[in-house]
Amino acid sequence: MQNITLFGVTGNFQSPAVTATHIHEAAVGASGPPRIAFPNPIGDDIRRESSGCIKGPFLTGITSADTGLDTGAYFTVQHIVNNPAGFFADVHTELHPVGAVRGQLA
Repeated sequence: MQNITLFGVTGNFQSPAVTATHIHEAAVGASGPPRIAFPNPIGDDIRRESSGCIKGPFLTGITSADTGLDTGAYFTVQHIVNNPAGFFADVHTELHPVGAVRGQLA
């Protein structure tokens, strides 16, 4: 189950992926491909929330240049369980296209 609450994130969501809210694979300070796309939180510029269950297969809408497959292809939650420090959650907006917020999972 995922729960995301954003405070003070303003503007419209924006991303080339199917949503603008993701879990990416990358260590602290690095960028990496999205592996899971979550529904964008809803609400106003003061508070936005998203919650619920999501299950694979995970599709992000982004094609890997290396494999030609969606960056969520063959991804499982077990990858996160095995190495939570190798993943982060973020959300992209028009004002912050590279990420309005970021949280490393461990």
